[in-house]
Amino acid sequence: MQFNDLTGNKYEKLTVLSLNKIENNVTLYNCMCSCGAILIVGAGNLTNGHTKSCGCLRKKNIKDITGKRFGWLMVVEKTINPNPKRREAFWKCLCDCGNEVSVNGYNLRSGQTKSCGCYNIYIKTIRCKNGCIQTKHGLSRTRGYKNNINQKRKIAQRNQTPRLSDKEIKKVQLIYKISEELGSNWQVDHIQPISKGGLHHPDNLQIVTKEYNMEKKDNENFRKPNFSEFYDLEKVKGVASSIMPNLK
Repeated sequence: MQFNDLTGNKYEKLTVLSLNKIENNVTLYNCMCSCGAILIVGAGNLTNGHTKSCGCLRKKNIKDITGKRFGWLMVVEKTINPNPKRREAFWKCLCDCGNEVSVNGYNLRSGQTKSCGCYNIYIKTIRCKNGCIQTKHGLSRTRGYKNNINQKRKIAQRNQTPRLSDKEIKKVQLIYKISEELGSNWQVDHIQPISKGGLHHPDNLQIVTKEYNMEKKDNENFRKPNFSEFYDLEKVKGVASSIMPNLK
């Protein structure tokens, strides 16, 4: 294959100075931009017009949006691009909440970025136009939210707990005590979930591993567990005899 040397050729603002190297079947040239910058460009990018300058040509075409408002952001000035390889314009913006952020110009113009992040929090706390409350509130990992969920679950259990005899009450206590004695990896589970109308009754309780319980979730038709081989039978008998000696 005949080698086509581009040295001396001019492509837009770039002048080819010399051959740099040939690597992975790509021919690279040392080029000088009309602004004085030196850079290395592939032969294909030169001939097909993909690269026309060191980047200064694009900088001149960047539309100045200083002073314009996008959502809750006011553009203050152009700032340094944190990722020079992407050759994108970044702008320093002042949010209505007082925070300063650096935002990609495209994200501003397209509406993808409207604030420093506070806008999303605000949206999650207001009502929809049709009056329904937003389900995403950002509080699911807070202690208060978890306490509220636990309280709702306790109320559901009370409302779905039939009148128990003394023996049935002791059975419930026994099941929870055995689960506690087996260790933190064991939990008491409702065979038919409370959320699906299941009762908080000893006949609807089972002791399962934490992994099984997380996998089962609210599926009442989930495969039945078989964990008897993991139980410490002597420990279980001791706990049972201390709570309910007459249990058979």
